[in-house]
Formats: sequence, structure tokens, C-alpha cells
Amino acid sequence: MQLNRISGFIFFILSLNFSAVSQTLNLKVNKVLTIGGPEIEKEGYLFIAPQEAFTDSSGNIYVRDVVTTMGFHSQSIKKFDANGKYLLTIGKKGRGPGEFLRILSFCINQNNEILTYDEINRRYSIFSTGGKLLRNFRATKRGYFSLHALRTFSTNKFLIAHEQIPEYKINNVFTVFKSDMKKILFSFGTKKDFQNNTDPLFEEIFYYEKIPFALLDTTKLLGSHIYYNGCATFMENKDGKWISKEIKAHRCRYTNVDRIPEKYVKSGNYSAYKNPGGLIISSGYNGKVYGYLIRNFTAGIFPFQKDKFIQFILILIKKGEYEFGFNLFSDSGEFLGYQKIKNYTDIFNISF
Repeated sequence: MQLNRISGFIFFILSLNFSAVSQTLNLKVNKVLTIGGPEIEKEGYLFIAPQEAFTDSSGNIYVRDVVTTMGFHSQSIKKFDANGKYLLTIGKKGRGPGEFLRILSFCINQNNEILTYDEINRRYSIFSTGGKLLRNFRATKRGYFSLHALRTFSTNKFLIAHEQIPEYKINNVFTVFKSDMKKILFSFGTKKDFQNNTDPLFEEIFYYEKIPFALLDTTKLLGSHIYYNGCATFMENKDGKWISKEIKAHRCRYTNVDRIPEKYVKSGNYSAYKNPGGLIISSGYNGKVYGYLIRNFTAGIFPFQKDKFIQFILILIKKGEYEFGFNLFSDSGEFLGYQKIKNYTDIFNISF
């Protein structure tokens, strides 16, 4: 499970019960466990902005937090037992073996090994669940270090999701490696597969943003741009070839906003800037203010109940007014429905 755009000291594990009939969802969100909180002063329990969390085969929980929200640097991973008790911290700040300057991502494989990637040291490190450094190796090629997410793909294989930065000249979004990083097995997915689900007002920053995604076994993947426009991309491996299709899902549409004329959007001659009332959109051509913009964010995508995908959506309507909910998809890429989470402010402390 990965957490994005969450601030504060409270980390939650959620359980969900699901039934679907004719795309009508009946989802119940139950708070199962709280780790940390402002009332707990012990260092091991305090969080700034948790970025990723995974469990091992024993149910222990591993959390990658940041030391500061300026650049979102992570320099260690905290381990908790299944009941939320703090056990140990893996890694510390530094350049030496087992040390980190900026952990970009981590994952836990089927052998209960923790694989991390340090962006500044350009080094992959593998730890035991007890925190012992087992081995490490340098990322020497562009395809090895231009990533934003590291995930277990299958036994002795893992997947990298690449940052879409033009100067890196990487044509694919995903690459699968052997666990020793000595061989690229295959790559799949292109920028075009995901560009259609980007809000056109934010399309120009597509290449500099991460693509939230989730894997379902080794043959199915669901992803969507962080600036979500109501579509997701489903990818499936059929006879060795990854096929993609676009799925239309729920999105909170623009209200009280005249859309900027298409020629302004395509040319980039508009500006977006914050003020106390929300996000204002104006045109660089005629100076006209077009009003408030409702922003839809993909807050995370996860596998769900072994045969579904769940996409959490955070909707910023204007300052102080949010909606939080999720889309549900089948393992064949069909949209099952959307449900708003009521009273979500009791669960998440969201800030921008």
C-alpha cells in the first residue's frame, strides 16, 4: 500500500467490505489500526508525511516517511508489528553501506527481503526484515535510476516505474529486471498509454509527474495520471504483448468554471495561480478570469480482493471543501462504480 499527499502523524490501515450489483457499490470503510498520533511522543511513532507502506508475510508493517516536506527526503524505514508497536528503524542518513540520503521507493519481495533505491547515492540496497544489510549495487545506467516507484513483480524479479523526463529518453513507462539488476527482462507501456487520462490543463507537466499504478499478478496493471481526468489505463499481457485500453470512470466535473478555449490550452497561454479562495484560471490571451477549477487527484491505486483494482480519488473543490472517494475496477478492466467516503475528514488530515 502506498500513501500520498497525507500530512500529520497518524497512519491508518483500512479494511473494506465490497459487493457490487449493476455497478452499485456497497463499500464500508473500517478503521482497523492507528499507528502514532500527536499524543505519542516517542520518536519511532512520529510521522511527517508517510509515502509508502508495505507488509511482510508475518504481517509486520514497514513505513517510508520523510524527514522534511521540502523535497520529501526519506532516510529510513520504520518497522511496526501487526498491532502497530514500533520495532526498529532500518537505515540512517549517510553515504555508506546501509545508509541513505533520499530513498525514492522501496518494496518487499516474496523472500521477505526489503529492496530500496536511494536516488542521491544511486544505489539499490537489500535488507533483511531484521534490518541487516544483505547486499547493495550501484545504478549505473539511465534505465536503472530514472524511476519513481519500485515494486515486486514476481519471484526474483522486480518492476521499475520510470519518471517521464524527456532528457532521459526512456521510451517505456515500466521495466522488469532480474533481482540482481544485471539484466533487463522486458519493458512495456508508453507515455501515450497514459496521456489520455491527464487533465488537459495539466498536460504540460505530464513528463514531470509520477503515474500511480498497481499490479494484479504479473499480467495486469491499472494506472492513471496523478491529475486525473476521469479515465484510467488498464494494461494486460496477452501472449507476451502488453495491450492497453482506456477506461472511463467517475470524476467530479467543473462547476462554476467556463472552460478555457481549446486554443489557449494547447498553446499554453493561460496561467494558474492560487489565492485564498481556490485555484483561479485566467487566459494569457485576453486576461479574462475564468473562475475556480475543481481539481481531481489520483491519491493511490491498489490491488483489491485479488481480482479488483481500487483507485482513491481526492477532489479539491475550493479551499476547505474536499471530496474523497474511490473507483472500483474488475481484473478485466471494467469500471464497477464509484463511492464517496463520508466523514473522511475523521480519517485523513489532508493539507495542500
